[in-house]
Amino acid sequence: MTKRKSLMIFSLIIPVVVLMSFAVRHHLRKGSGTEITLPIYGYDPRDFLSGHYLTYIIDYGVKIPCESQKNHSTWYVCLDTKTTSLDKPKGCAKLIKGVCKGGRFVAGTERFYIPETKAAFLDKKTQSGAAHLVMSVDEDGNALAKDLLIDGVSWKNTK
Repeated sequence: MTKRKSLMIFSLIIPVVVLMSFAVRHHLRKGSGTEITLPIYGYDPRDFLSGHYLTYIIDYGVKIPCESQKNHSTWYVCLDTKTTSLDKPKGCAKLIKGVCKGGRFVAGTERFYIPETKAAFLDKKTQSGAAHLVMSVDEDGNALAKDLLIDGVSWKNTK
């Protein structure tokens, strides 16, 4: 095999390996974190062209003072004690890390991919207050969306 062929094969394999490692890491994070279920409501009217994503606001049950903060300042929400902090609190089992963006706390789980056929139904249920988001949160407060519940049932099992 020539050096050129070896280089070409190597250059094709590297992106596949990197993408697979991202997928495995995401899957492991999703399955190994603390599971938290929080109510969601409404939608972000500034993001109505987001494709097949349901966009919503998560109710953390605590006021996060993002209105008075500069954008991209990191905040921690401890759901155990219903407190917020700029520093990572010690001993909090249910911790969510996010940033202030546009006057709102954003943890990166505010959009959920859905098929177009269920978009209208799920949007209506979310706006009516019947929806909850199941998240997996690691010890550093990084959250991943796992499931969307409608009236306590996974959206996949709704009609």
